[in-house]
Amino acid sequence: MGNSNQQLVGYARQGHVVTITLNRPDKRNAFNADLVRSLRQALADFDGDQEARVAILCGTGKAFSSGADVQERQMRTPEAFARLGGPQEPDAHTGDLFIRSVNSKPVIAAVRGAVMGLGLGVAFECDHVVADINTRIQITETPRGLGGARFWGLLHTCGGGAFAVEVAQPSPIR
Repeated sequence: MGNSNQQLVGYARQGHVVTITLNRPDKRNAFNADLVRSLRQALADFDGDQEARVAILCGTGKAFSSGADVQERQMRTPEAFARLGGPQEPDAHTGDLFIRSVNSKPVIAAVRGAVMGLGLGVAFECDHVVADINTRIQITETPRGLGGARFWGLLHTCGGGAFAVEVAQPSPIR
């Protein structure tokens, strides 16, 4: 993890806007269990922050997120996978980060650099995604023999497929 004093996820509010920042630049913001737990806490803090109306999720360094920390999550022994029920710890699963809120407030992913695998899933779970023109998006699970169906589905419903459906809608009849 690098510096043990490093705050893995930053939380700053200016007025009604909260900036939540993934802060593991030495690993290109790859998600390990500690980063997921820290992000979960930041999202809970945002949910309970009465002054906050919108959050922007971004990453420090050269990437929004390079995905899962492969050394931690995919390189485990078969026994560890069986004990944990998969690659993610039960209290550090990313699939439910955005469904635990009580107050419905938008989270905008501001992505740039690499947005890969699990990082793409987290970005597309946000309410909106704003990408820098040089952003590179990649689903890395499929070539490695891992299940990437969730990310392909999110890519279709939140990415180009959503845009295509939106522009193909007929204009309302007046």
